Amino acid sequence: MNFQCVWVLCWLIRSIFANLDLDSYSSTVIDNDPRRMVVIGDIHGAFDGFQQICIELELIDAQTRQWIANDTILVQMGDLIHRREQNVKVVDTLLRYKQDALQYNSHVYLVIGNHDYEQLKWNPHNKAHFDRPGSWYMPDHQEFYEQGLIAKLRTALKFMYKINGFIFVHAGIEKKHLDVAQTNDVSDINALMSNYYEQVTFENQMDAQFELQRKIGTAVWLQWYHEYKRQNVQFCQKVRESLQMLNAHTIVVGHYFPSSQQQIDSHCEDTIIFTDVGIWYNFADALIVEHDTIRTLSGSALVANEKYIAYLMNNKRK
Repeated sequence: MNFQCVWVLCWLIRSIFANLDLDSYSSTVIDNDPRRMVVIGDIHGAFDGFQQICIELELIDAQTRQWIANDTILVQMGDLIHRREQNVKVVDTLLRYKQDALQYNSHVYLVIGNHDYEQLKWNPHNKAHFDRPGSWYMPDHQEFYEQGLIAKLRTALKFMYKINGFIFVHAGIEKKHLDVAQTNDVSDINALMSNYYEQVTFENQMDAQFELQRKIGTAVWLQWYHEYKRQNVQFCQKVRESLQMLNAHTIVVGHYFPSSQQQIDSHCEDTIIFTDVGIWYNFADALIVEHDTIRTLSGSALVANEKYIAYLMNNKRK
């Protein structure tokens, strides 16, 4: 095969990937996957900090900023937007990585956060908050809407993922949410919520047809770690209960800065991991899972809980 044929073949492959509808086949439940898994917490429009983390994780090239990581799963824990200035860049870049990663046997998965969720149903006549520094600050909101990014997020964001027995959900999930869903199947819950995300607007958000989804959707506003830090409200029993119902070993969340104190940490006998380090305050870290090793980009080691070790051993025997 001459060079010209090779070039044409590569061009055809890239063209196929570029036109794939990624969300039509992307599973939200993955089991026994040997690839490296990296987790980045809430970004909140802090594009430069996000990019630096990606470079240090060797997800992207430092010069071209193009995706280069082979055999890697990236999970972003939600809250892509608000608080900082470069919301369009954050969303547009992650959507591009989601597409480009496929060429390297890699995947990018995006969890919906409370800020992303509220943006889907934002009052179109109440954009003054976007211009004021604070929780909803979004100075590039006009460009955000003009580029149609809200429509793209509706299909890209998922309520939660289950990967190798880890549950990735923005702020946690409780028995009450699973009871409302009337299923513990992550794929079924995502199907229910994805249909909702694609349709919900400010005008129709209180329609009776969305009653179940509204109740499930409140999970993005859970306050587990905040209430524990501020009022010593215990939450570990809720974590264990949800893990048992979902047949999983560890919950990974974002959402909890500043209670997370600028670092990735685990609690409840290592059954929950907090990943929101405050990237928009220029703090930087990420979670890395490789087989039985759980560590942070900054160099800290986390303990794999007993059920995760049992999961690995069971899959090793298969």
